Amino acid sequence: MHKVALCTCDRYDLERVTEQLQDALSHWGGIASLIPGGSHVFLKVNLLTGRPPEEGVTTHPVVVQAMVNLLTAAGMKVTIGDSPGGPMLPARMKQVYRITGMTDIASAAGVTLNKNFSVTQAHFPSGHRLKSFEIMEAVEQADCIISLCKMKTHSMTRMTGAVKNMFGVMPGLTKAALHFRFPHLEDFAHALVDICEYTQPVLSIMDGIEAMEGAGPSAGTITPAGVMLVADHAHALDLAACRIMDIDPRDVPLLQ
Repeated sequence: MHKVALCTCDRYDLERVTEQLQDALSHWGGIASLIPGGSHVFLKVNLLTGRPPEEGVTTHPVVVQAMVNLLTAAGMKVTIGDSPGGPMLPARMKQVYRITGMTDIASAAGVTLNKNFSVTQAHFPSGHRLKSFEIMEAVEQADCIISLCKMKTHSMTRMTGAVKNMFGVMPGLTKAALHFRFPHLEDFAHALVDICEYTQPVLSIMDGIEAMEGAGPSAGTITPAGVMLVADHAHALDLAACRIMDIDPRDVPLLQ
């Protein structure tokens, strides 16, 4: 049976966030019980379009730093990355990393920001809508993926969480093409689930210390939810998040 751990945290304090994440991970026996030492972890954050942390659009850098510290202390190699909307160009990504606070985190922790913007083809014969699709090469080169998402409502998919966060493994403009390919919400939701099922994040963590509701994923209102969620299954995390966000899971296409 999958587990979801709830952490209560009312502010972005590094010591507090680290303690809460460490306590949550103890339900699985610690991070080393989930990921072998020496593994290369791709930490898939949500950077969307590159917005400063105080706007509540992206994964907060304090949560990222806490997770990075736990991983490196356990002997992991960490790469932080995402493919925000728009073209994945080196100059643009450098700006996105800087604005979202990822540059400072990587520098302080001595870990890598993804600068490999090459693309490869993922083959997924069991996919419902996507039998193959483009994916960031850096994701394929990692031993495992952690989805580090943000708690937000979403104008299209009702809420965005661990599953929707994995959409960002598709490079830049490919994501826009997927919207055109699947204009109907049910088909699009199936495609997003396919991506998550292919990538199989070993761990999903939701930053809901400050959440967003309303016109998400980028134009909503910051709402202090005071929580973080940790799960070994992306869909289980999203289901739990719905309960906290007072959203009927039957209204969320990805959970349907």
